[in-house]
Amino acid sequence: MPDDEEPSETVHIIFLGSRTEHVDIALSEMDADALHIITSTRYQKDAEGKIGPWCKEFKLREGMVQAIDDLFEATAVQSLLGAVHRIVNHEKEREFTDLKWMVGITGGTQLMGAVGTYAANMIGGTPYYVHRIKENGEFLEGGVPMEFPDLVALNSLSEFKPKQLKDLLEREGGSLSEVVETGGELFKIVTQLQDSGLVTVDSEEKKWTLTEAGKLTIGVTLEGPSHASPKKKESEDGDAEKPDPIDEIGECVVIFREISDHNCHCPITAEALRIHGLTIRAELWTWEEQDYLLLRAYDSKTGEAKKLDKKHPMHPQFKEKRIVADIQTLAAEFLNGWFTHILFDHLKVSKKKLIAAIAADDAASLSGLLALYWLSKLRLIPDSDVSIGDSGIDP
Repeated sequence: MPDDEEPSETVHIIFLGSRTEHVDIALSEMDADALHIITSTRYQKDAEGKIGPWCKEFKLREGMVQAIDDLFEATAVQSLLGAVHRIVNHEKEREFTDLKWMVGITGGTQLMGAVGTYAANMIGGTPYYVHRIKENGEFLEGGVPMEFPDLVALNSLSEFKPKQLKDLLEREGGSLSEVVETGGELFKIVTQLQDSGLVTVDSEEKKWTLTEAGKLTIGVTLEGPSHASPKKKESEDGDAEKPDPIDEIGECVVIFREISDHNCHCPITAEALRIHGLTIRAELWTWEEQDYLLLRAYDSKTGEAKKLDKKHPMHPQFKEKRIVADIQTLAAEFLNGWFTHILFDHLKVSKKKLIAAIAADDAASLSGLLALYWLSKLRLIPDSDVSIGDSGIDP
């Protein structure tokens, strides 16, 4: 690993009661680099005696054992959240480390499970439960860790109308070609739920299927109040009939990435590019001494720019994006509070490199980073490709 790359670790916070078999199952079946335990004072000594052997067996960094003494009192929620907070602060002291939080909610009381799920979403983590089969009052050997979708996954469903969710629930699955040819909302909802783990895709069979968690999540969402967002009025910028000075006079000076069905990260999106004969490019153009960052579609056969009108099935996904690529505009984009949260916490972009690029007026690096972000948001490249430092320019 290069010296200036920030290491990434998967850190488990496990809520623990009297039973501990599920911990061995979780740590043997899931990625893990470090372990912390939250329990009650009743089981504190047991937890302190087990954390060392677990960490030695599974080659983990040994973390903290946090024990609370008011588990059955009104203050328990506050105490449990305080324990999570102390663990998070302990991990933050480890400089330049990107963390993936996994929160085990199998053990302990029902309250601990509920608080664990809530805390996981607070810290951007994933709650999980180890499912085991019980016969004649005894658990059988083995078990399966089940990861739950986070609040981002649940909130994403609020973007869609109940009718669209019902239709998806009735379908349960289908071919990728149908999703691509239909385009529009069906394409959006299937690809979005794939990112949330509510849809699985078989890239060989070219089929998609709602997971069991997906079916249940949509079912629960349909029972609750609708939070469908009103559709925004689409901007007329980029309509094919409008003259484009960049096309007429400008010059493409850099192609950051060119994505076709052959190198597309997401199998659904790859099928869309293949069926519609599209190639997507993130480019830097110059016109009248001004640089512009563009995301645009091209005809995969002719190589000509292909402006997608509103009737095109892929218009919502691949309509042209454009931003002035000067240091002021780009810095403002990256210093947006919501965007920096996505960059640092989800995409694991190096804070040091971003700050250095802004301080050095490095518009080229910032343009490359934003280009990669656009491509990852459309599932054309994996999130892990979004980084700053190297230009990101295709050789």
